[in-house]
Formats: sequence, C-alpha cells, structure tokens
Amino acid sequence: VYKRQALVAERGPAMLGADGPRRYLLAFVNSAESRATNGVMGNWSEITIDDGAMKVTASGRTNDLERPRLERLTLDASDEFLNRYGPLGADIEGHVVPKFWSNVSASPDMPSVGSAITQMYEQATRRQLDGVFVIDAAGLASLIDVTGAVRLDDIDVVLTADNAEEFLVRGQYEFPEADREILLEEATVKTVANLLSTELPRPHELAATMSDAALHGHLSAWATRPEEQEVFTAVGMDASLPTVHGGARDALAVTSRNTALNKIDSFLERTIEYTPVYHSANGHVDATLRLTLHNTAPTSGVDDYVIGNRINEPRGTSATHVDVFTKLRVTAFRVDGEDLPYAYSEELGYSVYSHPVKIPSGGTVELEYELVGNVGYGDYSFTYRPQPLPTPDVLILDARDPDGEPITGYTGQVERRTVFTADGQSAWR
Repeated sequence: VYKRQALVAERGPAMLGADGPRRYLLAFVNSAESRATNGVMGNWSEITIDDGAMKVTASGRTNDLERPRLERLTLDASDEFLNRYGPLGADIEGHVVPKFWSNVSASPDMPSVGSAITQMYEQATRRQLDGVFVIDAAGLASLIDVTGAVRLDDIDVVLTADNAEEFLVRGQYEFPEADREILLEEATVKTVANLLSTELPRPHELAATMSDAALHGHLSAWATRPEEQEVFTAVGMDASLPTVHGGARDALAVTSRNTALNKIDSFLERTIEYTPVYHSANGHVDATLRLTLHNTAPTSGVDDYVIGNRINEPRGTSATHVDVFTKLRVTAFRVDGEDLPYAYSEELGYSVYSHPVKIPSGGTVELEYELVGNVGYGDYSFTYRPQPLPTPDVLILDARDPDGEPITGYTGQVERRTVFTADGQSAWR
C-alpha cells in the first residue's frame, strides 16, 4: 500500500502536466459487442492536462478516426500480436486498415491494445498521446457516481450511477440509430465535462469509488512512459494479461469476440468450470475445462441493431469467437459432445485455442477441453483472468491432488487480480 501511495505521489504530478502538457485519449467502449479487452470502441475524447488544468481538446466517433492515412501505418507490435490480429485489420499486406478501429481492443492485454490505439490515433490525427484510458458503461457509471448525474436533454433522461450502465448497454436502443449517436456523444461529453469541472474527492476516497470498476476491467489505462505505466499497474488499472512464471502457477483466460456485428452480448451468460489435478511430485497437471455459454436474447421485442445480425442467422442468434488462453496443452476438444477441430496460436506466453460458436435464442452451447501440461514445482496456485462482460462470468474452480484431496476451490465472480491457493485468495502483483 505504501509503495503504491509513494508511486502515485512521486509520479502523479508529472502525469497531470506539472512538467508540461500531457494528452490522453479516453476510449468509450460498448461491452454489448464484446472484445477481449472489453468492447467495441464507439466514442472518444482527447483530454489535455497542463499543470493540473484539464480540458477536452477533441472528441468524436470512432469512424471519425478511420482515415486513409492509416493505410500507411505499420504497427510496432510483436509477431504474435500481428499473427493473431493481423487478419482483423492490424496487418493486411504489412499495414493497418482503417476499419481495425472496430477490433483494436481484440487482445485481452491492455498494454498491447493501448500501444496499438496510440499508434493509430497519432497516425490519424498527427497528435501525440501520453496514454490511453478504456472505459465501458459500468466504468462510466462509476465516473458519474463521482462527478454527478448527467441529463440527456433531447430525451429527458437523467443518467445516474444506478441507471447509466443499463441505459447504455440496453436502454439506448429504444431510439433510432441517428439519435443514439447523438445521445452517446452527449452522455460521454457531459460526463467528461463534469469530471473536468467537479471538485474531485480526496485520492483515497476516489480510489474507493473507482476501484471496483478497475478491478473488474471496466476502467483500464496504459501510459507511453514505462515509469508512469508502473503507476497504473500499482493501482490495478493496467489490465495486462497476467504474467505467471516460477513455482506451480496455473493460469487461464476465456474471451469472447462478437462476430455478428450486433449488440447481443448483454444477453450472454458464461460459466467457466475448471477442474485441474495437480501432481506435486513433478508439476504435472491434468485438467478439464467446460465453458457453458447461454444466450438469453429474445427473437422479438428488441431492436434489430441488438438482436439482428449481418451473417444471415435467425434473429436472437449469438455469434462469437471463443479464445481460451492457457499454460497447458489441449488434447481433446468437444462442442456439445462432438469432437471438433480448433485453431491454435500464441500470445504473451499463453497457448491460445480458438473456435467460432453460434448460440440460438434461448440456447446453450457447451465447449469442453481436455488439457495437460506442467506448471512447475511448489504450492499450486491458479489465476483466472475474467473478461468484462455485461453479465460477469461465473467461475467454478475445483483443484485437487491425484488422491482426490482438495487443493483450492471457488464458485462465483472474480476480480482481475485474484489468485487462488490452498491458503485462500490473494491479489497477484
């Protein structure tokens, strides 16, 4: 705690423009159209801070940034990143395509996403950034809790900390698309304006209000300077994919990427059941992973923009690309009991197993993976990295030794920094 406080005290003034202006991008995303970091990017605001004074210096919709000059940009990114996200627009014949803005948050690692956003924004606008914040509806609701309610004048709706998430994820779709764009811009611009004009609580009070949003991935940040990135890491806003090595450290992340070009993921429910057997004598793990995906979307009564799709499937169909990030190796994969092939790639020390899934209205699909591998010697620990979705994951963990004796277990929702051990839960660092 003292180390974190010291980092903030030491480096915070510079991040707030004490040594010259700083420029940050606030990217507002919609988790109802899921991406691994959070959701598809919609609105954005550019914030400039000079000696503590903050102002909005630019704002707009994501399509305002889809400029032809992006086609002259070659992303400075790892081969793994370009291999995984190149086909989505990060690397087409060696260059970015403007439409990659809709998939720029496809990686679960915020530093990778922040770097890509920064490069693309600087190429599109010719303005340098010092960092990026990604915030979704739940994160915006936390901001409103700090800065005060926001009135949307044209529709006479007041957004509060209690109703903002529901309105932004579902309620807004009661209005025509042209009106929605205006409403979203108004909501984000007014919230940012309130943030800039409100006398904020003391740092520890602000942290208490915003910490839940950060620890559940609804508010994340990345800084271009490594020493300032340490601040975001210290306060839990870095949203990096956990780096786990040394000892008997097992890890897992499951992400969904909407492929139907709709906003149906507010109806998606996921249960992640992980049952590893750890052999302390040699570090070997045999595990079964079951992903249960349930689609509660209706087939009528909701705007086509939400439950329709552009892939010629019936209304209410959920189409998603599922990625499993694991330290182990998949030996068998089944969908609803049927053996099927999968795609394999790697990212940041994880093996990634991918498969497209379509779930009809009211339907459930179960994906089952058999895994083996070695996580090293020592006391077994497990980290699950949840994806920030409108409906949080339910994790069921049941880790045992070869004799069937429990090592650690859990059922419920998980914060991003939770590590499970035989002694209980703690935060990873």
